[in-house]
Amino acid sequence: MKRNYSLFRVALFLATGCAVLLPLSAPAPTVQLTILQPYLGFSQSFRDPNVRGPAQLIVTSQVGDDWTGLLTIYGNTYSIKGKVDANGNLKFTSGRAGEINGDGKWQDLTRGGALIFGSYKLASGDQGQVNFLGNFSQPAEPEMPPNIAGSWRGTVQDVLSLTRGTDEWMVQQDRTPNGTLGTRFTGQETVDAGTPAVQLYQFAGTVDAHGNFVRIGVSAQGFLTEGGKLESGELTGQSCLDFVDGRNEIRTFRISTVPF
Repeated sequence: MKRNYSLFRVALFLATGCAVLLPLSAPAPTVQLTILQPYLGFSQSFRDPNVRGPAQLIVTSQVGDDWTGLLTIYGNTYSIKGKVDANGNLKFTSGRAGEINGDGKWQDLTRGGALIFGSYKLASGDQGQVNFLGNFSQPAEPEMPPNIAGSWRGTVQDVLSLTRGTDEWMVQQDRTPNGTLGTRFTGQETVDAGTPAVQLYQFAGTVDAHGNFVRIGVSAQGFLTEGGKLESGELTGQSCLDFVDGRNEIRTFRISTVPF
């Protein structure tokens, strides 16, 4: 029987100071975690929020708690090795030279998806935050994810202050080798919610066959993490915003496709 993981059947996930509803499952402490997969994400310097950009982590092998992979950040790729425990706590390093090292928390999203919230430290002394998202598994045909590509517009609202603003997404969606819609999407978001006036986010997301999606992103103001649902031509959900000035904010949103 098919399971419908709607937004209202999710657990509360605590991330970087604020809470957001995301579809997840907590592994038992005695279960060995397998984190093998590619992850897309974003990094941002603590010292200068304008130093930010896309990041990628590819975990290429894992034996027990030990894993190895490739980490790309600010245009440089490092061979790294690390450990992950049964609770998802992970550490990594590029070796004795210590060009880069860091730690983080791995979280299962079910259906093959996963989140990593972490931090990094470079040999140059720069330190910052790095968040990654692993895609939901491609469903077996004839099922496929819905088409999320295109231009979307709507509104956002602060959960506490009830302040409203406008929200616009431009979305590109991956295709599988045989041309069907993929579970990964990327894009740009413009939010005008008053404080600060305009926020411009780069984002990466993943969507399952039932329209449930998870999205992460970064702007000059900080990071966002989000869970939502595509249904009846609308994207609805809840976002956690972790601002560089230490503020946290929860927003709800409702946006629709824009006719061309």
